[in-house]
Amino acid sequence: MTNNKHDKTTYIGDPIDIDARAAVSTYVVFTVIFMPLIVCLLLYLIAEKPHDVDGWKILGTLVITYIIFVTWIRAFHIKTNDGQLSYKSLFGGLTIVKISKIKSAKIVVGDYLDGRMFKPFIRLELKYKQNGDAVKGIDINMKVFKLEDIHLLISFLENNGVAVK
Repeated sequence: MTNNKHDKTTYIGDPIDIDARAAVSTYVVFTVIFMPLIVCLLLYLIAEKPHDVDGWKILGTLVITYIIFVTWIRAFHIKTNDGQLSYKSLFGGLTIVKISKIKSAKIVVGDYLDGRMFKPFIRLELKYKQNGDAVKGIDINMKVFKLEDIHLLISFLENNGVAVK
């Protein structure tokens, strides 16, 4: 990739350093879901029922739930540098893989036939070798990232010899 930050052209063979976090649109979706509920309940409680303990508990629960969702979204991070790919999520933790160890990459939508129900619905499944012959996997949640970051990640993998199906 060129050094010009406005040039989004990817050239075959050029190194691509990715530092991707969750897209703003992901935050917007959760804000649009929670904020009307929070604001309406807050206004109702202030105007009509300032001493309603149960109403304030519900409001507190909504605010805490919103904070948990924002924290969950904020944890998503993809980074590439020095021949490595790192992926971080709140519940999956940080995984760092050398690009040379990645054996396959596949974009999957749905498909929970292997019994793991807690995989992201839209994901990039990476299989890699670790400690000899043991094959491990990473399921990268693609839904939370910007489309251009996903395109950069796929270009990065393909430029490093990993075919993405």
